[in-house]
Amino acid sequence: MKKGLKIFLIVIVILVLLVLIGLARLGYMSGVAKVFGWDKPRDLGITYTDEDFKSAFKKSAADYGVLPEGTPDANSIQFLGSNSVTTSWSSSEVTSLLNDRPWKYWPISDVQLRINEDNSVEMSGIINSNKLKGYAAGIGVPQAVIERISLLPSEAPFYIKGTGSLNQNTVSSFDLTQAELGRTSIPTGILLSGDSIILNKALAESVVDELSQYSGKKAYIVDFINSKLSWVNGFFAKRAEFKNGNLEFEGTIPDKELTVR
Repeated sequence: MKKGLKIFLIVIVILVLLVLIGLARLGYMSGVAKVFGWDKPRDLGITYTDEDFKSAFKKSAADYGVLPEGTPDANSIQFLGSNSVTTSWSSSEVTSLLNDRPWKYWPISDVQLRINEDNSVEMSGIINSNKLKGYAAGIGVPQAVIERISLLPSEAPFYIKGTGSLNQNTVSSFDLTQAELGRTSIPTGILLSGDSIILNKALAESVVDELSQYSGKKAYIVDFINSKLSWVNGFFAKRAEFKNGNLEFEGTIPDKELTVR
């Protein structure tokens, strides 16, 4: 799997993580979910083949390396070098790459990503909370958020829908229109507003003020994504957007990714 897209996918999962922390106390019941089939992710109608994966893999040139098992979680993913890339990936190609990540802490599986005609994006899958702490540490998620990962069930389906684009390595547009954990949804206006009513009810008073600054403000999410873009060595998105059914990218990406397997 190749880097330009994969770094962009890391950013997508950052957003998934922040959203699901906010949803974790909204009544998800695993037993009931299984009875009604709610333990399965939404089917977005996206499938992929080996050819989709091979095509996506060839669109940027980069190598993989393996880090020692004893590498601290905070250093469990590293990037080296840089090369220029201008290309695009289809929904099937993106989906194939989301389901094949050589990193011990990649926290999502059974994923589908669909790029719609209106350039909105839908994503569904299963999130594994047992891997989230290592993932969060590896990409530099704030400690206050990492500490709340225990609120999530060990595995749960998720769904998000929204729009977004990058320009000159910063977020140029971003909107979240729908989010679900299991089959429990949350009004995104509440999730992204300055004051998160849901979080204030869901979390203990001792952590509400600290956590809400991470999960309850759209501006913070955008700023955090921007910081992660600059954090990745060798990555610079001159332009990245969902358009014409594809993820279009122009910029530079790392030559090599090192991960703990």
